[in-house]
Amino acid sequence: MRRKGIVLIFACLLLLSMSSCQAEERKDEWKNPSFNFRNVKTILVNTSIDSKAQVDEFNIRKLEGFYSNTFFQSGKRWGEYNFLFITPNELKNRISKATGEDMRQLEVEDPVKYKAEVDRFTPIIADAILNIKVTSFGYDKRFVPESYYTYIEQVETEIDVLVQNSQGQWIHERKKITKPVERIKITPAHYDTYANAGMDYTLINIKTNESIWLLRDIREALGKDPIDMTERIIKRAAECLSKI
Repeated sequence: MRRKGIVLIFACLLLLSMSSCQAEERKDEWKNPSFNFRNVKTILVNTSIDSKAQVDEFNIRKLEGFYSNTFFQSGKRWGEYNFLFITPNELKNRISKATGEDMRQLEVEDPVKYKAEVDRFTPIIADAILNIKVTSFGYDKRFVPESYYTYIEQVETEIDVLVQNSQGQWIHERKKITKPVERIKITPAHYDTYANAGMDYTLINIKTNESIWLLRDIREALGKDPIDMTERIIKRAAECLSKI
């Protein structure tokens, strides 16, 4: 009885350990209920990566592809509100056409004037700014202590029995039977590798410099790839923004 009680305790601890290691998700979204999003037509998209996020050059290129496929395909208007997304490079091109100056050259030769021109023309060209930031990306290892649990296995075995033959004599005979046997399954101590990915989206009204839409998506999962998780976050964010 004492042993069964100990086994039960260990089984409960195992279940608790398993539940605490499940993938965690955080999906927060907010929008300004009083803002008329139909007034937004052109959105400047700025992307960034937190210095703590472990994104290498290859995954940066994949991220750029995800952004391009999601927001910038063929310059078409997008979603229920017909948003048109532009990149910082497109913004520079439009300012260059309006001023007759090469904004890329001006950025190098006269950063102060460059910034002044950008500040002056951005509210004319765009209605809002969408800041997209990768806040987490990479892998974490978690120590999982040794654990065990018991289970019952039906085992076939032979026993010696006395039977009476046709002549009335008692003889020994082997007979197969199935009986329950208690087994113990031991899982050695080990490390589990968890992928993590997180992004913040902030849509800002250029005229008031106020946030009008926010989305935060943080994910953690065992046996996944951070870049695949990030792609799913981008698709979800785009879907939420299209229905804002």
